[in-house]
Amino acid sequence: MSLNDWSTWESFCRRGVWLLSAVVTVALAGCGERNPLSGLKVYPVKGKVILPDGKPLTSGTVTFVATKSTITSSANIESDGSFTFKGGANGDGLPEGDYKVRLDVANSSGQKSKKGTAPFPTKYLDEDGSDLTATVKPDDSNSIELKLTPNATKAAASTRGGR
Repeated sequence: MSLNDWSTWESFCRRGVWLLSAVVTVALAGCGERNPLSGLKVYPVKGKVILPDGKPLTSGTVTFVATKSTITSSANIESDGSFTFKGGANGDGLPEGDYKVRLDVANSSGQKSKKGTAPFPTKYLDEDGSDLTATVKPDDSNSIELKLTPNATKAAASTRGGR
């Protein structure tokens, strides 16, 4: 191998390493977790969770699962039963649409409740069985009250404000 051949080979390797680095960088840039709300218009959403006995649910999370997209978003439930959806880059709230709703209650170690340990009927731990629904409207008055009922009857969700 002559000196000229070596420098050609070395140049080829450098270009190959550079090209491989560029390809890996571009590939990894697409691997990050993408915010499902990015680029969507969101509207303020707040509300309250009321237990079957009329008292507020004092902790946990309320999760809205969109019925026509893959959007799922959760909000913390405060000690007075209230919740507010806090946003990311687009602001606070959720996109317009219909949502199924589930509740999760964390125990003292922060783990989600298992069936039988929640302070409400276990049907509310699953959005498909909870009967709770909500509609987010394209305005600033999405105030949603989630009234839980005993297992024997359907739950009620009401939206105050709206159009």
